[in-house]
Amino acid sequence: MSSRDRRVLESVQPKYIFQIKGLNNREHSERLFYWHAFLKAEPPAHLSEVSRRIIDACQGLPLSLKVMGAHLHGYNDESYWDESLRRLRQNVTDIVNVLKISLNGLEANEMEAFLDICCFLIGEEEETACSVLEGCYGLGRTYLEALKNRCLITIAEHRSLDYDFYERRKRSRVIEVHDQIRDMGRRIIREERRDRAWDEETAEDILKDEMALPKIRGLSISSDFSFPKEATKCKSLPQLKILVVKQVDRCVEGIWETFRAKKFLEKVRCEELRWLKWRRAPFRDVPLGICSKSLRVLDLAESAIKRLPTVSLTNLQSLDMSNCYFLKGFGSSTEKLKHLRYLNLNDSHNLKCPTKEIEGLRSLELLTVRNCKSLRTLSSLATTLRTLHLSECESLESLEASSSLPHLRDLTLRGCDKIKALYCKGCQSLERLQLIRCYELESLEMPSLPNLRHLNLDGCHKLKEVDCGGCQSLQHLELFWCHRLESLEMHSLPNLRHVTLHGCDKLKELDCGGLPSLQTIYVKCQSLKRISFLPRSLQRLGLKGCDNLRFVDGLDTLTNLRGVRIERCPSIAEESLPEHIKRLPRLPTNWFWKYYSIDLE
Repeated sequence: MSSRDRRVLESVQPKYIFQIKGLNNREHSERLFYWHAFLKAEPPAHLSEVSRRIIDACQGLPLSLKVMGAHLHGYNDESYWDESLRRLRQNVTDIVNVLKISLNGLEANEMEAFLDICCFLIGEEEETACSVLEGCYGLGRTYLEALKNRCLITIAEHRSLDYDFYERRKRSRVIEVHDQIRDMGRRIIREERRDRAWDEETAEDILKDEMALPKIRGLSISSDFSFPKEATKCKSLPQLKILVVKQVDRCVEGIWETFRAKKFLEKVRCEELRWLKWRRAPFRDVPLGICSKSLRVLDLAESAIKRLPTVSLTNLQSLDMSNCYFLKGFGSSTEKLKHLRYLNLNDSHNLKCPTKEIEGLRSLELLTVRNCKSLRTLSSLATTLRTLHLSECESLESLEASSSLPHLRDLTLRGCDKIKALYCKGCQSLERLQLIRCYELESLEMPSLPNLRHLNLDGCHKLKEVDCGGCQSLQHLELFWCHRLESLEMHSLPNLRHVTLHGCDKLKELDCGGLPSLQTIYVKCQSLKRISFLPRSLQRLGLKGCDNLRFVDGLDTLTNLRGVRIERCPSIAEESLPEHIKRLPRLPTNWFWKYYSIDLE
């Protein structure tokens, strides 16, 4: 447990409290600073002395060393370094003022983007942040990259808290900011700008100031926030670009001048609004005040909305309507959503046959639909589509569009029981293909998928043949419970590293010839009789429950093998194994699941 407030630690009555100090090793401080300032272990000769003085002034604080190094990176003028050193020495007692030096040189919009992140975007996914900043300032990823290069933000990979076996590798990239850098940004708002409110205390303070109301750019409040009397007179928030409302399901009686968020937004125009996030919103219709044509990112997940007024949202780029139980459709033709790139319709159970609405979105890049019982066919999707996830769409019978999606990279079909055939000829950019619990799938055609790296087929009970010959970039092949699979063609795949075959009980032969990169193979197939041509590159071999397996060719050539486990394979006698394999450590019983839970990216 760590805290910057000693009283917090003392409140839990710890046995010991340790004071964490700065880097007391001079070499460590130099290494940290030099790598951020020069991207190498030594400074240029003409900056050597001033570098040492700056390192001394940072007093071993890692954050100061990183931020100052990143701030000075790319500047070779010694006078600029001397000036930065003077400013650093003037503020050395206040870490926030030290960090503030790093904001010098930021462009105006980069500064605005930094302040937006400090107030509203910490913890949001990178794609969301990109869309918000692009909507506000014209550039998103460029500004994120600039701030990251200055060590003002980081983008970290997080696993979802909702663990799903099939999505075990999926990670989200989220925005993170060091607490002290965040506090620096918020101090600038509080003391100088007064144009953003990230909590209700700040919101109440700013909204009481009638001079600040026309300038407010961002607001984060709860749905039961008591708006000050001064704010209730306001008819417009002309500069408001970001609005985050946290739904609170309680009713609190207020005095007469108190307004709740919904009522307030019904009468106040927010014509420059770019991002609205209001999850679990209670309204059936979007309040008129926030139906802005400037809106780029709209997140109404888990809300009670019935229809979306597409006419008023013509510049929308990202839309999250997941878990909107009452959603029945879109207010008018989705052709008006010409710029929509990201659409999430997961678990909107009452959505009536959205085929036409989805096919009308011609700029779509990401589409995810789950538990849409009325979706029957998709025949004409946007050629811009990059990610397509369809889950538990039990009425879906055909996906004809899969043959003409040249930019599609990620295709997942899960629980789509009625699909019988999938033809992927026109998906040359496809990198990941997952077909899970597609029980009726009989035919899978992959004639040429040169970029496919991950193939996962699970529970495709009627599939008899899989031909991976056209997937020269394939790295991971996973087949589970394909009960009728009789033929698997994976010969001559130069990049294949991991193979898993589990419950494919009609498969009798496995040819591993032409797999020079294969590292791991796990097989549990009851009827398998022969495994041929295991390559020298193999490092882990697991065979389990292969009752009829008699021949494993190439065991004596596996000089790189590090671990092996052969279990419940009665026709393979341990004494018949080569001596070097007998001496290898046995992989633990649960080795496969440990291996399978790691990130294979």
